[in-house]
Amino acid sequence: MKLRTLDRIFLFAGGFVTALIGVCVFLVGLRTEALAIADLGGEMVLVNRLMILISGAVLFVYGVYVMSLPQSYRKKKTDFVVQQTADGEMRISVQAMDGLVRKVMELHSEMTLRSMEVENRKDSVYIDLKVAVAKNISIPLAVASVQKDIKQYLLSSTGVDVREVKVTVDTTDDMAKDSPYIMQETFSAQRPDADTQASGPVVFADAKPDEPLESSGEAIAFDPALNVSAAAPGEDEDQWQEGDKQDNERN
Repeated sequence: MKLRTLDRIFLFAGGFVTALIGVCVFLVGLRTEALAIADLGGEMVLVNRLMILISGAVLFVYGVYVMSLPQSYRKKKTDFVVQQTADGEMRISVQAMDGLVRKVMELHSEMTLRSMEVENRKDSVYIDLKVAVAKNISIPLAVASVQKDIKQYLLSSTGVDVREVKVTVDTTDDMAKDSPYIMQETFSAQRPDADTQASGPVVFADAKPDEPLESSGEAIAFDPALNVSAAAPGEDEDQWQEGDKQDNERN
């Protein structure tokens, strides 16, 4: 039986009024030693303070209980997911859906389930997961796969269409060994530092050791045995020095 909005209003209002009367009776009992009340025969009956206080307390507790009935009914209703079938109504407990979700999570070894909450709101199911993921796992791919698997598994096993699967991710220092979502580590090439450059020779790609060097438009022969440059006959001393300078710059 479903409580209508008008029924909820009447229950809450009746409980509130009853609780208020109970408070008033309790306060009267605190200020009065005895209270004279006429019975059906017209005779006066004295009610002592203790009876007045007990009556006020009972009325207050009963009023609070009546006010809580709509909320308690609503909470009990959300413990089950209601599905309409061709021949009637089917109710699936939220606890059963909790177990189905855990079964899906066991298939994803790269994730560790920390906490889970399955909530039924307005005939729609919302799932909130908190998981820990290994640090070498692609989080977007793994989370998307879990969300898809949970929705499909619950739909096929219970017929319930999950409205939303919310996943909160926390990373760990663990490394996953077997998972389709493992990231391949790549390293970018680094330039050698100054010490590395100084420890080895610098090689030019276009350098040709056996090729004669040019100086002032005239060739200078390179003698490997003597490791000195000798100018061709007829060249003056300026040409010789200029050729040595360019030779040193090339080397």
